[in-house]
Amino acid sequence: MALDLLFGAHTEPQAPRLLKGFPASPGVYEGLARVVREAAELPTVQAGEILITPATSPTFNVVLPLIGAIVTERGGALCHAAIVAREYGIPAVVGSV
Repeated sequence: MALDLLFGAHTEPQAPRLLKGFPASPGVYEGLARVVREAAELPTVQAGEILITPATSPTFNVVLPLIGAIVTERGGALCHAAIVAREYGIPAVVGSV
């Protein structure tokens, strides 16, 4: 360990990566995140989790009442995730990059 400090390569710590998106439904939520890449993974979603997914579709409606928040890669103010999040009062950010 001490030798690593003396002879190891020193790298500068990187700043945390900042994601940006569009606020689709107001609110603040803190909880565990669940990444769901496709509808087949929906049975893994647990109550209270933050759903992180490329996009939602009507297939996702089964789990939306269970989750605490939604983050999607695609979408805008009128996408499925945004509309359903507002209906359920779930905080949501869409179009995250």
